[in-house]
Amino acid sequence: MATAASLVCASSYAAGVPNNASVKSDKSEDAGQAVIEFKKTTHNFGTFPEENGRVQCQFVFVNKGTTDLILQKVRASCGCTTPDWTKTPVAPGDSGVVNATYNASGRPGAFTKTITVTSNAGEQRLTIKGEVIPKAKKVEDEYPFEAGNLRLKSQNIYLHKITHPSQKSEKLKIYNNGTEDAKIVVKNIPSYLTVNVMKEVLKPKEDGEILITYDSNKSQEWGAVTSSFTIGVDGKTESKQINVNATVVEDFSNLSEDQKKNAPSIQVGSVIPLGEIAAGSKKSFKFAVKNDGVNELIIRRVSCQDQNIELTKPKKGIKSKKSADIVFTIDTKDMKAGDFNKRITIISNDPNASQKVISVKGAIK
Repeated sequence: MATAASLVCASSYAAGVPNNASVKSDKSEDAGQAVIEFKKTTHNFGTFPEENGRVQCQFVFVNKGTTDLILQKVRASCGCTTPDWTKTPVAPGDSGVVNATYNASGRPGAFTKTITVTSNAGEQRLTIKGEVIPKAKKVEDEYPFEAGNLRLKSQNIYLHKITHPSQKSEKLKIYNNGTEDAKIVVKNIPSYLTVNVMKEVLKPKEDGEILITYDSNKSQEWGAVTSSFTIGVDGKTESKQINVNATVVEDFSNLSEDQKKNAPSIQVGSVIPLGEIAAGSKKSFKFAVKNDGVNELIIRRVSCQDQNIELTKPKKGIKSKKSADIVFTIDTKDMKAGDFNKRITIISNDPNASQKVISVKGAIK
């Protein structure tokens, strides 16, 4: 393993470096030209621990030309490497430096990075490489969330897309960081979630898993959904809320040709103009949704991420060639004066447009 002292190198004309190790740019030493020569263009940091953090290496160059050498730009191949260099012109025969600092924190493993030096002598590429030994992880690193002595891998479970009707599961890792047995207790579980504690009692310093299953057939939610439950240790007051995130979408993959032909078809304007609304007031508007298809159109959900907006969807399905209203209520009490543009998502059983996004525009005066 390289020592801390060996992590700083000087690629200069040090004793013991053979002359044939020098690297010149492609430019010739014609009169009136700058020529940049690095003694070496690669530095190997070797193997070192992640705890060292930032390590630095220095490349020294000499102007072998007959006019001033100017480094115009020095750029690294990624943000983990920070270059610094001689900013003033380097006269013929004088030397300058390019420093390279590599940040190893959070980057275990082998690495190879390049630094491109652009000057009036052309372009030269430097390389740094090495291998970072990962630091030993603490319990707090592996399980960053806590509920008393119970530690959790995550507070959020992401199930991503779930087709309706179907089920999808994900595991949550847990750890007993205490000195006594811990009986795991989960509470406040929605009816469409199943939370199975794989091992109900964890011994001190023992880990375990919880299997979380979302059943979209039992849920009345559509689109982006966040559900939650709490987890803790029996007899202890500390608990942690676990959020289960999913996007529930309808499965149209098994529709027959007749079902596709007779499917509902949602029609709604892409922009709904509301006009002017008095500041500090609360006002409701209606806009129509029409079914241009054959079978009944069902509006599954209407939503807006703005907390000042309330939406009410039609209570019944919309028959062929009929329309129904969505009610849009806006409370401007906490809103600034001026124009606004709110995005509304409509989820329906139209297989060709199951999720439709429209804009509602207006002005607060």
